Amino acid sequence: MDLEIRGTPDKGVGVFATRPFSLLEVVLRFDGPRLKRSQMPFHIPDEEDHYLQVGPDDYLGPSGKVDDFVNHSCSPNCGVVIINDERPLLVALHPIRYGEELTFDYSTTSTDTDTWALTCLCETSACRRVISGFAMLPRSVQERYIEMGIVPKYVIDHVEPVLGVEPRCL
Repeated sequence: MDLEIRGTPDKGVGVFATRPFSLLEVVLRFDGPRLKRSQMPFHIPDEEDHYLQVGPDDYLGPSGKVDDFVNHSCSPNCGVVIINDERPLLVALHPIRYGEELTFDYSTTSTDTDTWALTCLCETSACRRVISGFAMLPRSVQERYIEMGIVPKYVIDHVEPVLGVEPRCL
């Protein structure tokens, strides 16, 4: 495996590269059981929330593997790509160095803005302080993420269309 789980300051654990990754290289595949929204636990403590939305009503539950521990960042170095409703892939948005922590913006896969919100711990200069659904992102961030091809179709279909920006696939 080219990844390892290890401790991070103030965030518990994270996933780190044990070799360099190239731009757009697949870093990992998300696993875990596929669940419907109705099968999701009612309340999940933040530190145990290893669920990933993968469709309008579909989620992946915890896999017990490295994919459960990829942290959020408001300035991510990776993005989630879902092709033909297959298992989501985490791809590098820029070259990743040995030892670099892998992150993605959790908002890019979420349509939930009513019940799901987390306090952000990324501490980047772009930090939004709160993580929620894609619709809550500033318009400029939505447009950038769509142009990068890291917003699944079900998320784009859920929010008001972003005028003048065509989704593209990686």
